[in-house]
Parts: sequence; C-alpha cells; structure tokens
Amino acid sequence: MISRVILLKAGNILLDGRKGDILTAKNLSALFDMDVEVVCEKEYYRTWIDPLFL
Repeated sequence: MISRVILLKAGNILLDGRKGDILTAKNLSALFDMDVEVVCEKEYYRTWIDPLFL
C-alpha cells in the first residue's frame, strides 16, 4: 500500500508527506493551477475538475 506521496511541479518538490495529508483538494489545486475536487473512500482517491476550466 502507498503511504507516502511526493508532488512534483516544474521539476521541483511541491509537497512530500503522508498520502492523506498530501492528496487534498487544496494541494492538488495548487499543483494543477485549477480547482480540483478529491474524494477518498476506503483508501482510494478519486479526483475531478470542472470541464469549464479546460
């Protein structure tokens, strides 16, 4: 099971830490420069964006 996540942006480490702390809407929105929604159910993460932002 994955317990640690590292987010990279432009070749640099944006965030590094426990999966539950890093895979949040706020952090992924900062990574992709758009609003990202995140849902975690039973250790599985799902993400989506509003297609109007594309």
